[in-house]
Amino acid sequence: MNKKLLKNSLLIALTVILFTACNKNSEETTVTEDKEAPIEYKEMTQLPSEESSPSSTTPVAYVNQIFQEGDTYKAEIDKATMYGGRKAIEVAMEETKCPIEKVFNGDCAPSLNNNFYISNPEKKMETLEMDDKSKIEIYTTGEKREIGLEELYNLWTQTDAFRAGTDLFMVEISPTGKITKMSPLYLP
Repeated sequence: MNKKLLKNSLLIALTVILFTACNKNSEETTVTEDKEAPIEYKEMTQLPSEESSPSSTTPVAYVNQIFQEGDTYKAEIDKATMYGGRKAIEVAMEETKCPIEKVFNGDCAPSLNNNFYISNPEKKMETLEMDDKSKIEIYTTGEKREIGLEELYNLWTQTDAFRAGTDLFMVEISPTGKITKMSPLYLP
C-alpha cells in the first residue's frame, strides 16, 4: 500500500512539474494568426549560453543486447544523452542544423513537443559488464519493480518484453566501467 501511495505521490509531483514547465513555455512562445509566419520567440536570435540555460541533462543508453559469459552478465549499449529545457533546443538546433522556427514547429526535432531531445550523434556500441549488485528496474503491469540480473537476462532472451536497440534506459556506470543501475525510460 505504501509503495502505491509513494508512486501516486511521485506521479502527481511529476505532473505538477510538467504542467508548470508547459505553462512557462507557453508564456515564452507566441503563435501568430498567419500559419505561414514563423513562430516568434523571445530573444530568438540569441539563445542563452550553457551556463545560464535552465536545462536538464540525463545520460541514457539504447540497450542492444544482454548476454551471459560464464557467471558474468554483460550489456551491449549505445550511450546517448537526453536534454530538456533550453539545452534541448540548443542541442537540437546544433545537431539538426535547422533554424529555430523549424525546431519549434517539430519539423526537425519532433520530441521537443514533449520538452526533450535525445542526442546520439556517434551511435557507437560498447559492451559493459553488469555489476553483481546492479539495481535493475523494469515496468510490469504498470508498476516499476526491481529484478535481478538473471531475471533480466531471461526476460531479454526469452520474451519480447524489450525492443532491442530502440528502448531507452537510464544507465549508471561505475568508475570501474561496470553498469550499476539500469532503469527503463518512458518517452511520451
